[in-house]
Amino acid sequence: MPTIYGQVFNRNHTNFNTFYQNEYDNSVNLVSNPDLVTDDLKIAVISALWFFEENVMDNKDIDTDTTVREITELVNGGDKGLDDRKSIFQSCEEEIDCK
Repeated sequence: MPTIYGQVFNRNHTNFNTFYQNEYDNSVNLVSNPDLVTDDLKIAVISALWFFEENVMDNKDIDTDTTVREITELVNGGDKGLDDRKSIFQSCEEEIDCK
């Protein structure tokens, strides 16, 4: 019996495959060749950005009050990796002037 994680993963993988074929290269089948998402840097970056848009940008109005916890929950469905993300975010805030 498939797990909910497996079902969600398969749905995301299929949806990203459709997006990638429509926008970039319709000869690439990421469902049949899932290792391309980790082995090909271009596809990996596009996949990460697509996932973020689909699961965060389309579900949350992000502003200066948005917390790392809120984004982590949208990405992971919980707080896994939260401390690491907070640390990275703080470093970025110190190094990047976005004003």
